[in-house]
Amino acid sequence: MTQEIWKKLEYINSPRIVGKIVGEYEISNYGNLRQVLTDNIRRNLKLNTSSDQRPRYSFVLDNGKRVMPFMHQLVAQTFIDNPEGLPNVKHIDGNKTNNYVGNLRWAS
Repeated sequence: MTQEIWKKLEYINSPRIVGKIVGEYEISNYGNLRQVLTDNIRRNLKLNTSSDQRPRYSFVLDNGKRVMPFMHQLVAQTFIDNPEGLPNVKHIDGNKTNNYVGNLRWAS
């Protein structure tokens, strides 16, 4: 099993949502999300689910707008290069709750 890797999440850049996130967050290669409270304290966050069971979370952008991007989009934008600028992210196994980076790919 691959080790869980955490990276800073500062921006959302998906087909419908683009902007800088207010607050400090980290996202993992497994699709987990946590808030950075201090240098030493992180709080794991509970994800919401859409009507079709895709995990998402509510963020506030620097323009004051509240948005709820899907975790698979955020994992892909953070961990998978997209040199062709493809707009969509697909789950390889078809399971919309499996947001592990190895199960995601960019698609048209």
